Amino acid sequence: MPGQPEPGSNVVFVIDATGIRVTDNDGIPSQLVLDTDKQIRMNLVFEIDGLVIPLLDGQKYKVTYAFAPLSNTPAFTTAREGSLKTSLPSPTKVYKDADTEVKIPAGTIKPGLYQLSAFVQFPKNPGIAAFTTLPVIEVIKEQP
Repeated sequence: MPGQPEPGSNVVFVIDATGIRVTDNDGIPSQLVLDTDKQIRMNLVFEIDGLVIPLLDGQKYKVTYAFAPLSNTPAFTTAREGSLKTSLPSPTKVYKDADTEVKIPAGTIKPGLYQLSAFVQFPKNPGIAAFTTLPVIEVIKEQP
């Protein structure tokens, strides 16, 4: 989903979040059904661009992942922080994988239906953010 400010809106600075990747402990992409008995790894892909990005080197960002319950289960939220690496001559414009990854220990998220969302924010610039969501996901507990 487009961020704020969204791509194409100006040449100074734009941000976009393009997807959440969820992988279980076996390294298998698990977009719709997750096993609560396995560690879950997630990362968000976001991209920045614009004339001012070389000036943002070292700027802190925060990526938050939120599991909003759609059944009688508790909500779960986790986050990680990082820093932009935008110095010249090779500014990083795409952040993903280890830049945005969180690991959720097995047993942390209770079985149920959830809407998974992720967003990136810049604490020193609260008006800048980008968001994205997955379809409804189910967290299950596999029977032995």
